[in-house]
Amino acid sequence: MADFDANNELHTQIQYRLLNKLSESERRYRELVENLREIVFKCDQEGKLLFINQAWTTTLGYSSSDSLGQPLSQFIDLQDHALWQSALETLDEQSNIRQELRFYHQSGEQVWLELSMSTNQQGEISGSLVDITASKQAKLLLEQTNEILEDRVQQRTADLTQANQELTTTLGELQRTQMMLLQAEKMSSLSHLVGGVAHEINNPVNFIQGNLKYLKQDIQDLLRFVEHYLEHSTELFPELQDLLQDIDLPFLRADLPKMFQSMETGAKRIHQIVLALQNFSRMDEVDWKRVDLHEGMDSTLMLLQHRLQHDSVGDTIALHKQYGDMPCVECYPDQINQVMMSLLLNAIEAIEARQAQQELPSRGELTLQTTLVNDQWVQIRVTDNGIGIPEEQQTQIFNPFFTTKGVGQGIGMNLALSYQIITENHHGRISVCSQPGVHTTFVIDLPIKRSQP
Repeated sequence: MADFDANNELHTQIQYRLLNKLSESERRYRELVENLREIVFKCDQEGKLLFINQAWTTTLGYSSSDSLGQPLSQFIDLQDHALWQSALETLDEQSNIRQELRFYHQSGEQVWLELSMSTNQQGEISGSLVDITASKQAKLLLEQTNEILEDRVQQRTADLTQANQELTTTLGELQRTQMMLLQAEKMSSLSHLVGGVAHEINNPVNFIQGNLKYLKQDIQDLLRFVEHYLEHSTELFPELQDLLQDIDLPFLRADLPKMFQSMETGAKRIHQIVLALQNFSRMDEVDWKRVDLHEGMDSTLMLLQHRLQHDSVGDTIALHKQYGDMPCVECYPDQINQVMMSLLLNAIEAIEARQAQQELPSRGELTLQTTLVNDQWVQIRVTDNGIGIPEEQQTQIFNPFFTTKGVGQGIGMNLALSYQIITENHHGRISVCSQPGVHTTFVIDLPIKRSQP
């Protein structure tokens, strides 16, 4: 009996010590849990809170008395309810769910918490909630910063691309302007040279024309004297008789008038060419002036007469002038003459190219037409039946450095310069319409009076 009591007392002491140790362990565990910065919670199968540590109140502001027995979903942002419900449905004993959810703070602010939970055999849920608001905000700020930086990089890249394009365009324009200035300078120098040469030629031509009249009269007087002498002289010295036979006086009587006529015609032709050169160069006219466009066109045609009457392949080009009744036009005469020279030369060369290819069924045709459009505009049309311009090249024909000719036959500046003269200097219009192998027409519209930009 004594042994039984002793064993019973020993058993009681062991239980007491075990309970004390268990109680101490539970106390330490509870203290440990209560002192954790992370929220530790326990829910029943329906998700109602059975236990929460102090971090719950610290993090979300709700007291234990207000929270225990309430569904955890009550504190979750409505936007994340579906995520919470999905986590509950997929939770089992072998799984450990991790999910980022938004919770409501008691103050109404939004708090990001990272959920980690599992379940036991009884279906109770235990887990933890870690405050990740700061990292979320930092991540969001980083994403926003990255977006801003990307936007800025894209904007800077776009700005740099645009700046590069503008620089490229500006460089191209500067190069074109430089070439145009060089071309204009060449034309200006040529204009002065032509004007100077015309002036130098004009003086001796005037001298020749003036003296031809008197020389013709003197020769006629001399011939009359010789004829009169022969009629009244019964006998000639032998020397004179031999001289008369050598000079063939009847031939001289018939040929001298023809010679004088040829010289007068030649001198007149030279005088006309000189006038055309002077009119084309207009070296003393640098300002706007009211001029007869037909006069300038005729002067240009005079300078190209040799190309029209006998072109490079031996064929004649028929010129058709269809001048309308037009008033004088305010313009830079030398510049308009320069444009007409370029267009007419292009037309002649196009006809020659087609003739060289033996594709022209008939003679070359060049038509120069002028029309009074209305009381403000006149129109000039230059049409040829030459080789033509392909459709894909017609939109580029006025671009600087673009040429349809072969290498070494042109730098592609004449039409570009013509475009600048008509559109920028005179505020007019110039266009081209071409059907290869049939015809090409350049159309110029000019304001009658000086137009301000």
